[in-house]
Amino acid sequence: MNLRGMSIAAVVLMAATGLLSVRAHAQDYPRTSDELVVSDRAPTAGATVTIQGGGCGPGASVTVMTGDGSLLEMGSADAGGDFSADLVIPAAAPGGDLEIEAVCARLGGGTHVLADEVTLTAAPIAGPLEVSTDAPAPGATVRVTGGGCAPNATVTFANSANTVFVTATADTRGDFSKAVPVPTRTEAGPLKINASCSSGTETQVLGVTVNVVAAQPAVLAFTGRSAWTTGVLATGLALAAWLLFLVGRRIRNA
Repeated sequence: MNLRGMSIAAVVLMAATGLLSVRAHAQDYPRTSDELVVSDRAPTAGATVTIQGGGCGPGASVTVMTGDGSLLEMGSADAGGDFSADLVIPAAAPGGDLEIEAVCARLGGGTHVLADEVTLTAAPIAGPLEVSTDAPAPGATVRVTGGGCAPNATVTFANSANTVFVTATADTRGDFSKAVPVPTRTEAGPLKINASCSSGTETQVLGVTVNVVAAQPAVLAFTGRSAWTTGVLATGLALAAWLLFLVGRRIRNA
């Protein structure tokens, strides 16, 4: 075989070897479905769901986010390009449809996107709270006590419209107690106070309703000085009346 024939044979051999290598690589890392699999498609806000997917490159980074781009989780695909993760649905997420996307690098280049949509229900009120008074006035404070949070978790106190009153920190047992101010312009009637915190596995929401009483009209308070001034004026008026009485009596006797 001449040199030219040997060169052609070498090129053919290299091409065959490359084709076999590509086929073997494709068998080692098969492309999986583009659909994201979610364990619960009707979760409650604050709950944990498991997501699964594939089609990523081996060990590729996987970014999980909502449809509007809010980051939820980050992880990595396994050697086969598949991934699985426990995802905590944001407790503040409103009820309705929520799109979840997982983005990763595809084997051989490019971006791989997997998506699914779940229907959320609003987070429930998990239990009651203890309050120092159930009939506060506008501008007063109500001490709210509860528990069940993770140790040292942040506790957020808000009304039913999610307007935050104040925050606190749970103790090492997960208990908390905080003086919550009632806004001065609160109208008389029911006022819902919710306390939310992480329980360690999901977001816990506790709630209680107090009955705000109507604000009482302001009453002028007499200080020691004003009382002394009032006493002096009363004495002066009494003396003046007595003098007028004496003068009138003298005039009549004249």
